[in-house]
Amino acid sequence: MSGFDNEVLYCIGERLQPSTAQAITIMQKTADDVSVMNISGSPEGVASANPSSIAHDRASGSLYLKQTGTGNTGWSAIPTESGFTSIVVQTFTASGTYTPTAGMKYCTVELVGGGGGGGGNATTDAITVSCAAGGGGGGYARETFSAADIGVSKAVIVGVAGTAGAAGSGNGGGGGSTSLGGSMVSAQGGAGGNGAAAQAICIVTGSLGGFSATGTLNIPGIASTSTFGSAALGFALGSDGGNSVFGAGGVGPNIAAGGFIGNNGRGFGGGGSGAVNGINQTQRAGGAGTAGFVIVTEFI
Repeated sequence: MSGFDNEVLYCIGERLQPSTAQAITIMQKTADDVSVMNISGSPEGVASANPSSIAHDRASGSLYLKQTGTGNTGWSAIPTESGFTSIVVQTFTASGTYTPTAGMKYCTVELVGGGGGGGGNATTDAITVSCAAGGGGGGYARETFSAADIGVSKAVIVGVAGTAGAAGSGNGGGGGSTSLGGSMVSAQGGAGGNGAAAQAICIVTGSLGGFSATGTLNIPGIASTSTFGSAALGFALGSDGGNSVFGAGGVGPNIAAGGFIGNNGRGFGGGGSGAVNGINQTQRAGGAGTAGFVIVTEFI
């Protein structure tokens, strides 16, 4: 048989030694005798052997398994691809299009919704205080996809930051939802914080964080803290914005006198804090949330 160049190996039981190509047929006396061959090119149509024999193509490095018959046909290439050779990370801080890197086999998508904005407060007098709620943190989702799932590309929507509530008891805006491929994986933004009127006793409930139900891992955004203030007792508790997996909420100060605007969220998906006023203060705006985020980790 051509192509062997006297580099054929055969084994019977535990015996393995160099041989000529012609010896393969001689030594394979039963269907249980198998061969291990080192040849040039594919063995299909060239090398006769019993089922379960192995051929190595020294030119390409490919391996072949004899699956059927005892003649020179019935060989199949053994897949040699395994594992990954590199990791590539793509990030999105604004909406756009995810186009996979060449050779991507799988990718893990992580995303967070936008953080909600904190509420604004009202002007107070000698017998009132005003403490608004912060915005909720953006929700988080994670999902893994194959190259076939992604195809040529997928649209990326990054959730917008929740707007700050206007001075004068304005409510904060909700954070936008973040997604890749529409409903393939998405996470909601945090709710905006409620503004606060001037009251002798001011209580405003915190705002909910965003959530998701489309990923294999879903972590809701943290709700903002509730507020409490009393003109008679001389204090007002500010509301912290909610945290997200990729961001932190703005800090709401606690005061005995004076007033503060809301602080903006930080990182990605952090909620803004609410504005807080003690007695005899001018109305103030809340803090803005921060936008969402998408990170795609590709396995190549």
